[in-house]
Amino acid sequence: MSDFKLARILAPTDQSAFSQKAIGYARDLAKHFGAELHVLRVMADEDKALAQYAVTGIIDAGPPGDDYNQWLAELVGATGDVRRIESVQIAKDVPEAIARYAKNHDIDMIVMATHGHTGLTHLLMGSVAEKVMRSSPCPVLTLHPETLKGVFV
Repeated sequence: MSDFKLARILAPTDQSAFSQKAIGYARDLAKHFGAELHVLRVMADEDKALAQYAVTGIIDAGPPGDDYNQWLAELVGATGDVRRIESVQIAKDVPEAIARYAKNHDIDMIVMATHGHTGLTHLLMGSVAEKVMRSSPCPVLTLHPETLKGVFV
């Protein structure tokens, strides 16, 4: 028998359409396994982060109280589905920050979208998902844009 557990799932986001669909996929996994869903946004620009996110923390199931909580509830699922923890971090090295978060919060799986860059674009930009896979302390489920077409729309 395996010791596999899925108590905490991390879904990093850059707020792209692909990452929002991956969060929907992660929410469904969390609901199925009764896991806690962590939604993480890593931003390099401190001023932009402070302007965009005044507060972060635990969002327990219940009716959303303001526009921000309502947006988050729509993003990660109906209230009452899963316990959600939303966090914004400021870091220059996004993949390293995601892996560090996973380690520090005892995450069991990371679910994230790739942007599907190939060739020269991939060579020049690299891949956040690829770098996370190389440094992650837990399994990483990556979802390619082609896989996400028509999912959770």
